[in-house]
Amino acid sequence: MIPAQRAAHIGMRFGLGLLGLRLALGLSACGNARVTAPLPPLANITVTPAADTVQIGESAGFQATAFDSSGRAVSGVAFNWSTSDPAVATVSVLGVGTGVGEGNAMLIVTAGGVSDTVNLHVIPTQRGWFTQVSNASGAALYGVTFRPDGRTGGRSAKPERSW
Repeated sequence: MIPAQRAAHIGMRFGLGLLGLRLALGLSACGNARVTAPLPPLANITVTPAADTVQIGESAGFQATAFDSSGRAVSGVAFNWSTSDPAVATVSVLGVGTGVGEGNAMLIVTAGGVSDTVNLHVIPTQRGWFTQVSNASGAALYGVTFRPDGRTGGRSAKPERSW
């Protein structure tokens, strides 16, 4: 190489070195941007508890956990909650189901193409004993009574009947 070419070559190498240094410094100066790793593909979601009973106006919280194909819990998953019947129950973005009308609603949680459901049974706010109406015929089940929790009850020895 002749001296002029050698000087140009050294200058070019030095210039590229500075360019690389400037790029490295420039990228590190962007600083506040956080890079997060992508979530692994989800295999399933599990909701706990699996079911609950609330009175109209009451709420129950549910916890969703996502798992990868190895069965490990995956953190940082954004869950989407919905309800099968908004006239019976609503559900918040945090998985809190609230009874708004008597009946059963499925609360559905989805993320990453997988989902799970949980049953929310909503009962009346009436206190004490009450007579349960048959869902099939709309007629009262005379002599059969239930507590508001919907799980306990009994029958009287002589049911009243009207013909």
